Amino acid sequence: MAETNNYYFYENYDGYKIAYNVWESTRYPEQFFRRLFYFDEVWVPSQWQFDCLVEQGYPSHKISIVPEGVDVDTFKPLIKTPKKDKFRFLHFGRWDYRKGTTEVLRTFGEVFKGRTDVELIASVENPYPFDGLKTTEDRVKHHNIDTTNIKFIKFTPQEEYVKYLQEGDVFVTCARSEGWNLPLIEAMACGTPVAGIDCPGGPKDVITHNFDGLLSTPENYSQTILDYYKDIGVMKKLKTNAIKKAVDNFGINETYKVLKQSIHSCIKAY
Repeated sequence: MAETNNYYFYENYDGYKIAYNVWESTRYPEQFFRRLFYFDEVWVPSQWQFDCLVEQGYPSHKISIVPEGVDVDTFKPLIKTPKKDKFRFLHFGRWDYRKGTTEVLRTFGEVFKGRTDVELIASVENPYPFDGLKTTEDRVKHHNIDTTNIKFIKFTPQEEYVKYLQEGDVFVTCARSEGWNLPLIEAMACGTPVAGIDCPGGPKDVITHNFDGLLSTPENYSQTILDYYKDIGVMKKLKTNAIKKAVDNFGINETYKVLKQSIHSCIKAY
């Protein structure tokens, strides 16, 4: 699996050839799309990416959906969640236009302005920015974000990252499009439901609205997270169902089954 401009896709190989790529747009760059015809099979992580690839003209019989799996022995809920003095929102992902980082931070700052019983833990460092700004602090100032209840953290070791996911109350994302969004699945596996935008890709392929997570629109997102914050009953239901969805559908063992089936099909075809 690699980016569309990675040289791996443009090397010549012997034997049966499989390309695996996660993409966030409705169409591939034309050069890369043409190159995919060199491969015997293409693997994609979601039904949405499958549909987009077929729409662009790629043969459906050469595409397999292979979701990225989560290690549910690592990303798992705590047996007993420690008491917190604040309701905790989480957001992990580089500060980026496509990921809607500005919208997440601004929405939280506006909705919970003046409250002392909520916080947002945000890991949004972007070492390779395109916005001309060098640091998170620069972006906060540029976009006039109210950071009163926001705690910014740097990239963390996996053990600490898992702990944040286990102790969160909701994972928030306003991405405009997603190829997959692995942190979303990791949060669900840890028992933290996700509130996302009903955008192309990731969230829509994973979340069943108001059952194991929340899907909203940009216009209604602030109300969606506020309603969730106020409803303990919904929290408990979404938490239980989110764990089950992640384990049953997106655990490594489930991905292994899909991979095994795809590879067996390749062997028969070759």
